[in-house]
Amino acid sequence: MGVPELVWSRVDGDLTVATRAGAFAGYIDRRSAATYVLFDDHARQVGVFDDPGDARRALGTPPLPPRRTGLSALIARARTSLLR
Repeated sequence: MGVPELVWSRVDGDLTVATRAGAFAGYIDRRSAATYVLFDDHARQVGVFDDPGDARRALGTPPLPPRRTGLSALIARARTSLLR
């Protein structure tokens, strides 16, 4: 089973929002006629693009699994070490 496709919706003239399987996936903020800033589902800037299609394609790649940090990362590394 593949990753669900992104659905893009224009909210207003400068803001386009993406959803994947009904969940918020990110957005593109048009800053000028040729500047499009892409943000992910946590409002982190992904990149700046000259073309809105390039920005959509950049977000259209399959999402990465959540990165473990802090205590959960430490526990995961410890489990991996114990299994070796």
